[in-house]
Amino acid sequence: MTGPLYQDLTRFKLPGGFRGRSGSMVLIWQVVQGTLFAWSPQPLHGFRCWLLRAFGGSVGHGVVIRPSA
Repeated sequence: MTGPLYQDLTRFKLPGGFRGRSGSMVLIWQVVQGTLFAWSPQPLHGFRCWLLRAFGGSVGHGVVIRPSA
């Protein structure tokens, strides 16, 4: 084998706006996803769709989202 067995990550940079949202909004979503979303009862598909849309998600009409998604 020739060359190093590892990658040089010192030049790696994420593009600006990589997440699309601010760090605080990402943190708020993580809290909501770990509580309200994950703990919601199975039949509350509409509630989970509403949460996703409230945070900017695009969810089709009649979609069934499970709490473990």
